[in-house]
Amino acid sequence: MQRNRLFIKAIVLGYKRGLRNQRPSHVLIKISGTKRYTVLEPYLGKKVFYSTGSGNNCKKFLWGKIISMHGKSGAFIAKFSKQLPPSSFSSFVYVTPFPHRVKKMVSD
Repeated sequence: MQRNRLFIKAIVLGYKRGLRNQRPSHVLIKISGTKRYTVLEPYLGKKVFYSTGSGNNCKKFLWGKIISMHGKSGAFIAKFSKQLPPSSFSSFVYVTPFPHRVKKMVSD
């Protein structure tokens, strides 16, 4: 029997960065169970959130959106409205599998 999950766990890898600059609002995340390149496409455009507490004492949620893939190993770049704190590295963020992306059909 398959359960419907409301959230999918992902791990924060760090900020998107270059040699001299880093972008704190763009975060690299790795979604669990995404190792093949063919299963990465449906996650684009999904909402992501990070809770700034644990258990019942969650203070607030920081919301973001997956904007692109990062390589072929299952990593993504998520853009958050406010930057994540550096203490969030190697902690969990949660990906909502809804809403689904709907591609517009072009009719002739």
